[in-house]
Amino acid sequence: MPLKRQFAILLFYVLVGFLSLFTVIFTTGSRIPGQGATDYYHFSWSYWWVGHILDTPGANLYETNYVIFPFTSNISYHTLAVFWFPLWAVTKPLLGALGAFNAISWTAFTLTGLLCYAFLRRAGVSNGLALLGGAALEVTPLMFLATWWTTPNLLGVFWYPAHLLIWGEVARQAHHRWKSWAWAGIEGAALWAALLTDLQHLLFLAFLLPPFALLTMIQSRRRVKLAALGGFALVVFLILSWWVGPLRPMLEFDRDKTVAAEGGLIWGIPFPDGYVGIPDYVRLYSAGGLITLAVFSALAVSLIRQTRKEVRRLKWFWFGVMLPPLILSAGMEITLAGTTIRMPYAWLHELTGGTFRAPGRLGPVFVFPALVFAGLAWTPIVAKRLHVFLIPVLFWVLLAYHLIPIETQPNPPIYKFYKMMASETGDPYDEYVVLEVPVAVGDGIVTVGKPEDLKPMYYGSIHHKRMVTGHFSRAYLEYYWYLRTDHPVLSWLGQRRALELTVVEPLLREMIFTYPIGYIVIHQDAIGLETDAVQEIIGYFNRLPDLLCPIAVEDDAIAYRTAWHPNGCPARTPPEVQPGVYQVDVGADGDESYLGWGFYWPEYPAGISWRWMGAYPQAELYVDLPPADYEISLAVQSFWRERSLQIVVNGTALDTVSIKTDFLQEFTFFVPQKVIGDGKHIIVQFVYDSPDVPTDVGQSADPRSLALALDWIRFAAVDPPGAGR
Repeated sequence: MPLKRQFAILLFYVLVGFLSLFTVIFTTGSRIPGQGATDYYHFSWSYWWVGHILDTPGANLYETNYVIFPFTSNISYHTLAVFWFPLWAVTKPLLGALGAFNAISWTAFTLTGLLCYAFLRRAGVSNGLALLGGAALEVTPLMFLATWWTTPNLLGVFWYPAHLLIWGEVARQAHHRWKSWAWAGIEGAALWAALLTDLQHLLFLAFLLPPFALLTMIQSRRRVKLAALGGFALVVFLILSWWVGPLRPMLEFDRDKTVAAEGGLIWGIPFPDGYVGIPDYVRLYSAGGLITLAVFSALAVSLIRQTRKEVRRLKWFWFGVMLPPLILSAGMEITLAGTTIRMPYAWLHELTGGTFRAPGRLGPVFVFPALVFAGLAWTPIVAKRLHVFLIPVLFWVLLAYHLIPIETQPNPPIYKFYKMMASETGDPYDEYVVLEVPVAVGDGIVTVGKPEDLKPMYYGSIHHKRMVTGHFSRAYLEYYWYLRTDHPVLSWLGQRRALELTVVEPLLREMIFTYPIGYIVIHQDAIGLETDAVQEIIGYFNRLPDLLCPIAVEDDAIAYRTAWHPNGCPARTPPEVQPGVYQVDVGADGDESYLGWGFYWPEYPAGISWRWMGAYPQAELYVDLPPADYEISLAVQSFWRERSLQIVVNGTALDTVSIKTDFLQEFTFFVPQKVIGDGKHIIVQFVYDSPDVPTDVGQSADPRSLALALDWIRFAAVDPPGAGR
């Protein structure tokens, strides 16, 4: 084939990939595919981990305690998708760590179409139909699903035609002394590469490669040599998988410690909708109705029109290859005319111990031989002169039917404090743990916590430290099930257990110094900005100055440094708005560093920010100040009725004032230096009359207990005058 023609065909499939991914491509750098908790977080971590291993002599890729700490996990069954790492690493400097996944998707789309075309041509399909068939495999719904979810391990569909092309070359070169062995070695290396993409691709290839290898042996006069070449390919595969692959740790993996998928966690192609349409490629596996139409039309043509005997045999061979993955793709059972029929997949599920839980992923496995069957059936029918008109029409019908713009969402925020953590290297910094809150762990089947709470695993690729929160496919149940309700600290931080004051503090202290924990990061948006839980955690952490100190608040994330950390804690001094005057703007960004229990979430009425008090019988606020006499001023307003307020500083009661309801009032209290003491962890308490509930007094549907709204509090150092107000 002329070079220009080869380039044109390549460009054609690049264009199909572009049309498939245009929403993703145009937003590279600012947005990622999908909505909500897609899998970008653990693949980002996985590729950071591969790079970390390459930079760490003697480290084991398939063994780590960097996630689901303190346990060391065997991650040989985790979806690392190592095959794509070189492309990710090369494109990362240009596109960013998340944008590099778009390069993987586009490359995978292009390879799938191009290699499918090449095999269809090799199988005897006409050029126009082969071009169309390659595009059909390129835009199978699974490719869109894999991109939407950021699961590059599923983008290995191109391996199906690739392996058949390679083995076909082995068979063609069987007469040659050394070329045949070289191609067999390439086949073994390709099997290893498919394993590095995802273990399931070997399972999928089992439906295609052995039958095709058997066909080539039947057609060849060198059957014994072909068998030897196949054995050599397997030896190459096993050697590579043992020495530079996951085979050894896979043999050490204890599957009895994992959870098998059952019932609703087994995802097949819904029958019949998934075979006659694309019901919802994001949440449901499907094959698309056009491939079903192509098969039935080819079947009708094959039964009506006679073709040459050799073509007829090949055609029905591919029809037979199509049937097993087609039948298995439906999952455990189908319902036909009101009758539930148990499908053969149930046997495969039991055979694999529940490891393979998504038979719907077999869609491209039967679509590929279906395209060969349809191509061979229609090639004698479609005259060359019809190609000029028919193929473009069918191509645009295919694209119009299959191309669904992929949704995108903003990139996750990258907080500066994570980059600060990454800069802390060497002894002892390399050993500390970053505890992400809420605490959640998942294995792809079971999640302790909410699936979206696993997303902070992404930040491990930025701060490069150990974590508890995260996801490993087929993680051992005993490594994370205790987090559900059995751990007083970690279960509480996952909102699955109540706070037990007498138990949590000593255990947290022990964890900080034994894990050790360097930082705790609270993701308020994940817990819920307008929840009591987030205020409880923040208030509790702020009252433990000997264990924790807030060092950064960015957007909805708060980073606390622990007492273990060698860098110590900065003073919790409010911003100095004037010389000697320090102010907490309550409700504004960063006020979380000073709040104790008793405050609700921030609100912004009439262009100001404030927080209501009333969640507890009294509210507390914590600050550090230079030792001096101070005047404490504040702006406050009462809810529903006039109520009294007394300020207590470090246990010393100041004046009591009466707060009105119709506007913010300012009050000032004098505090002598002897009450301030050394100025460290000053406790300011707001003691008020009992709160009221808006629903009880007919004001609104708000169910909270509200007492006072605090706008700001100011600490002004003064020379000791008489007490004033």
